[in-house]
Amino acid sequence: MTIEKLYANLRKTKAIAIPHHTGYQVGERGKDWNHYDENLSPFAEIYSVHGSSEGCDTPFPMNRNVSMSPRVSGGTIQDGLSRGYRLGIIASGDNNNGFPGRYGTGLMACYAKELTRESLWDAFLARRVYGVTGDRIKLKFYINNHFMGEVFKTKKPVKIQAEIIGSQALDRIELIKNNQIIYTYCHNGAWKAPTSGKVRVKVRVEHGWGPIPDYGFKVRDKIWKGVLRTVNARIISVEGCFTQWGQRIETVSEKECFYQLKTSLCAFPTIKDSKQSIVFEIEGPLDGKFNLKVDDISKTLTLEETMKRACCIAMIDNAKKIIEKQFVFKEEDIE
Repeated sequence: MTIEKLYANLRKTKAIAIPHHTGYQVGERGKDWNHYDENLSPFAEIYSVHGSSEGCDTPFPMNRNVSMSPRVSGGTIQDGLSRGYRLGIIASGDNNNGFPGRYGTGLMACYAKELTRESLWDAFLARRVYGVTGDRIKLKFYINNHFMGEVFKTKKPVKIQAEIIGSQALDRIELIKNNQIIYTYCHNGAWKAPTSGKVRVKVRVEHGWGPIPDYGFKVRDKIWKGVLRTVNARIISVEGCFTQWGQRIETVSEKECFYQLKTSLCAFPTIKDSKQSIVFEIEGPLDGKFNLKVDDISKTLTLEETMKRACCIAMIDNAKKIIEKQFVFKEEDIE
């Protein structure tokens, strides 16, 4: 089956072909842009578990799969754009270890009028899509009041508008034209925390960071039972940043959220996969408080404190029990 025959068959029906991990060697696994039909491929994948196919010298690398060669020129997204192709951009998971929507491997976002197959299909063909690599960033993008994916001509000055909502402090926005950055807005360090009135903050709580095999620990799972309660504040939303099965956000109200998470402390070689996170969006006055209780440890913080610093809740007693059980000695046995 050649690509020409595949395209010919796809044109006979209602189908979309999505170029995937395009940045590998052309002729092996990369995308050959000599064969492209924007009616069949309204968008292409820029990021997945393999890494980024944007270009050869772009911020995110492609080094997740060492058996599939390095990223090279020819099939990257930049190579496709340089030919003048109209490409919507998405990200996706590919290898998600059996966990769809796995955090950090890439997700596709889509603006559809309703959650139906027909509406989604129309949005795909109109390129009303974008990709994220971690948090579920909300993005709206307009040029002269034309929404993302639209094609138009103008002789008037171009007015570009973007609305971006993330789950962490935004680092920067880059505007790229013809594969070159023509404008950068740096937000990191440029904003000041409010000093009065009502605030809305996002609090990321990471669970894990446990012992690793390098120190002789055995593979084991850890179950975290948590509850977050607010005082003079309310919970707006809760977002899970999960990479494996076993995570449950059990109940959510404006005043409290119960959840249970599982981390495999030694099962994965990277910190990224050995922790599970939840992002709580909380609204209230600066002195509004929330209490986080995980297992038998509890900590209370104000919203003002969370905008100024991060903190670590160390489970020292739990660590001592693990050491005593696995290595059969107590703290007083150490000289």
